[in-house]
Amino acid sequence: MPPSTRSPLPTLLLTEAVLKLLGGAIFFLSPTSVLKNLASQPYSPASLSLIRSLGTQTIAFSVPLFLSARSDAKSVGSRRIVYWGLLAREGVLALGYVLLSLSTNLYNPVSWA
Repeated sequence: MPPSTRSPLPTLLLTEAVLKLLGGAIFFLSPTSVLKNLASQPYSPASLSLIRSLGTQTIAFSVPLFLSARSDAKSVGSRRIVYWGLLAREGVLALGYVLLSLSTNLYNPVSWA
């Protein structure tokens, strides 16, 4: 019988949860630090609100990662739904980015040349 090896998955889940928590906190507490890379000042209240909203979503998605990183049977069984939830969130954000890019290029006559 081969010796049992510990799975690296709990450590990876904890690492991702901590990074999501830190990244979400930056988005929520200091949205201007994110926006300065994307747009020039002054920032509209809508863009500040959007960045803060993304920050809260990111923080919220760190909670299931923390919970599924535990090694009890219930946590191990819940990992699949956590993966699907994270995949769905990333997919929706990517789809939004693509649709925004398409609509910007469609309505911007300068990009037609």
